[in-house]
Amino acid sequence: FNSVTITITTALPVSSARTVQCLAAGADSYITKNIPLEELLARIYAVLRVYRAEIIPGSDLLDYESICSNMPNGFMYGKILFENEIPVDCKIIVVNPAFAKHTGIEDAAGKRITEVIPGLRSSMPELGEIYLKLVATGKPVKSEIFIEALNQWFDYILSLLYQEQEGYFTIVIENITDRKQSEIDQRNSDERLRQITEVSFDCIWEADATGMYTFCSENIRDLYGVSAEETIGHRYLYDNLVPGDQESNKALMVSILEGRERYNREKRVIHANGQVKIIQDVGIPIIDSEGNIIGYRGASQDITQQTELIEKLRFSEEKFSTAYNNAPALLSISELETGKYIDVNTTFLQVSGFTREEVIGKTSVEMQWITPENRLKILQEFREKGKVDEMHLSLRSKSGECVICRYNGQSIMINGKPHILSMAKDISKQVKLDENLKINELSLRQIQMNPHFIFNALNSIQGHILKKENKIALDFLSRISQLIRMTLEFSCKQFIPLQEELVFLNNYLNVEEMRFGDMFTKEITIDPKINLRSTMVPPLIIQPLIENAIKYGIMRAMHSGKLLIEFAKKNSRVLLVSIQDNGPRIESSNFHEENQDFSKRLNVLNIIKDRFRLLNEINNTDIYGMSVINLADAPGDQIGIRVEVVLPITRRYTQ
Repeated sequence: FNSVTITITTALPVSSARTVQCLAAGADSYITKNIPLEELLARIYAVLRVYRAEIIPGSDLLDYESICSNMPNGFMYGKILFENEIPVDCKIIVVNPAFAKHTGIEDAAGKRITEVIPGLRSSMPELGEIYLKLVATGKPVKSEIFIEALNQWFDYILSLLYQEQEGYFTIVIENITDRKQSEIDQRNSDERLRQITEVSFDCIWEADATGMYTFCSENIRDLYGVSAEETIGHRYLYDNLVPGDQESNKALMVSILEGRERYNREKRVIHANGQVKIIQDVGIPIIDSEGNIIGYRGASQDITQQTELIEKLRFSEEKFSTAYNNAPALLSISELETGKYIDVNTTFLQVSGFTREEVIGKTSVEMQWITPENRLKILQEFREKGKVDEMHLSLRSKSGECVICRYNGQSIMINGKPHILSMAKDISKQVKLDENLKINELSLRQIQMNPHFIFNALNSIQGHILKKENKIALDFLSRISQLIRMTLEFSCKQFIPLQEELVFLNNYLNVEEMRFGDMFTKEITIDPKINLRSTMVPPLIIQPLIENAIKYGIMRAMHSGKLLIEFAKKNSRVLLVSIQDNGPRIESSNFHEENQDFSKRLNVLNIIKDRFRLLNEINNTDIYGMSVINLADAPGDQIGIRVEVVLPITRRYTQ
């Protein structure tokens, strides 16, 4: 080594014998310097190998092959190949065993780099630029590189050989693919955590053992009204609690810390705007290597609205339960598939006569509450329409009594299973009332437009025709036909406007006047406060009473007859109709079989009274009513009978 000055620099302590060997080899000095071992070995091996080969062939003074062979890193000694002074490839001269371990390339020595790594030149054209940079600076290049052809990452140190021949270099490599993948995974994990933290409805936080925040996401502002930056260093786990809750919550946290377990608690806090919020904290302990709890990591959520909704739902469920159990209808819930009852209300038990124990878990068919035919009828309706509307069913109570119901069914889901919510109204009484009403209607029709009245009217028309009084006969016939038409039309209606009722009554009275001439006079008084168009009255009620007064009152009077009819508005709910005649009064002494006139008159009054009773029951009211007053018993000198009819004022036109 007479032509070069060599300084050997080592990163690790060496033995004195090795120092002597180095100096004996021609080194001018020995310096200890903190540089990477890989770089040191590369320099030593590259320089001394060349000079050993050229100057002292066969020398075994230093076993450089052994040095590189034992390196944990991959080592390659090579020569750059040029085309038109541009580096395009390199020849691999020497590699150590670790090179194959790091790269996966076997038997690389003596081959071109593009031969052992196909596609390297096209995928990494920047390799030539790296070498030119090395030549330009003369300093080793240390960096990381991803070799696409190998799909691996490497940490490398590239160094030039200090000799006259151009293009020789050494490179020390370490495969860092696993480390880079870990870094990528960590970055991805950090990014996922960041994204989750940003989009999470929960506030993510960490706190030390004293409850002081060391980290929190920005949406903590929603919980407390302060930013994440303002929160760090404050004990918002404790200090902003509603007064009165602080001591109990601190005691709870002490218990949680001593238990060293995951915790879940609700707390009431005061927001920066003064609003009280309900916050749910969920946390897990952070334990150091010595087993001590150094803090908690967790999430917090504003559950104020949720808590309020749960409370409203609980209150709503209580109200539903109260309404369900106290509803006037028969309510029940049964499984759609099996028909077994899972719940019934109080009205169901009262009407059916069964106890709850006798119902729950049983089917309606097993209880003989409903017939199998009706059960199939209900299921068929559900299959076709998905519900049952207004189905009339005959049920049988525990005592064997027939219960007629109007049934409605709706499909509902409970715990993911289809059920039937059944609603039935006991209409047994209504049906019986309807039947009685129909019987009463038949009786009422018998007294409406009495056949004797029509027969007598036709006889009157015949008399006028025989007398050649054709004009009077035609007028008479026209009024009779109009009366018959209106009677048939009104018989199909429950209510008609009072205006139409008055037209009908006037027509009837005109016919009676034509029949009897000046045997009686009539007077109709109408309260101006009554709206004749909108006030509705039951049809064909007043006419029989007027006919009754004429036939059995005025026609039996010993003097000129007088008929007074009055329509008065008693109050906003009641209409009072009075029919007064000046005929004989009704006395108990007249009520015997021989006095048929009084019996017939009383029969008409009783039929109408019975109808009013039925209407009151059907409409759940007590307004409909009728009273008979003997005027001879009333103050003054009046004689005769006054019938007072009380009707409810309704503005609905019910067909």
